[in-house]
Amino acid sequence: MDELVVMRRKEAMTTSMIVAEAFGKKHDYVLKAIDKVMGRLVKKNERQSQKMFFESEEKANDGQMHRMFYMNRDGFTLLAMGFTGEKAFEFKLKYIAAFNKMEKFITEKQSAEYLEARAAGKRIRREETDAIKELTEYAKEQGSQHPEKYYKIYSDLANKIAGVKKREQANITQIATISVAEKAISTIIKQDMSEGYHYKDIYKDAKDRTQPLKDISVLTVGGDTT
Repeated sequence: MDELVVMRRKEAMTTSMIVAEAFGKKHDYVLKAIDKVMGRLVKKNERQSQKMFFESEEKANDGQMHRMFYMNRDGFTLLAMGFTGEKAFEFKLKYIAAFNKMEKFITEKQSAEYLEARAAGKRIRREETDAIKELTEYAKEQGSQHPEKYYKIYSDLANKIAGVKKREQANITQIATISVAEKAISTIIKQDMSEGYHYKDIYKDAKDRTQPLKDISVLTVGGDTT
């Protein structure tokens, strides 16, 4: 399981489906538990349930839309009170850490430093996009059948160097690493095209020459992506 907590409506939340998987329970069981918690809140004339639990739908493996809930930290806390046992205790601790991490990240995203890093990153991203656009035409001339895939391929390369899967989840350090990687990639692409490299060799060259950035990123972040 990659994520215990996600960002929704600029708030740290988890879902009934994630909770079910994390605690090894059937989703129906978790839904009933949430309904019970919300029912008790209603009986006490507490309207807080409207700020804790948010009913929604999600497509399941069977292709059908199924009922599910988003919940914030308070909603999860009330729900998890009913989960007992050593394994449940361990997952509660993991959830506390996950909520803390996401809430810190959300605060960071509102900072001036973060917004400046994002703006600088977008400028560099445009430079890389221009270089990749040139590469697609270059690769077509060399017989490439799917040059349109290069935008994703090179974006994924920069993401891997920074240690992120989704850019919207990148912190300031990771955004800076992505920017450095993309600047390097655009330079390598242009340089290799000018020297007549085959389009496949250009990617290999970009991957090999940007790998040291990955090691620097790991040392800088120190395993903490908050």
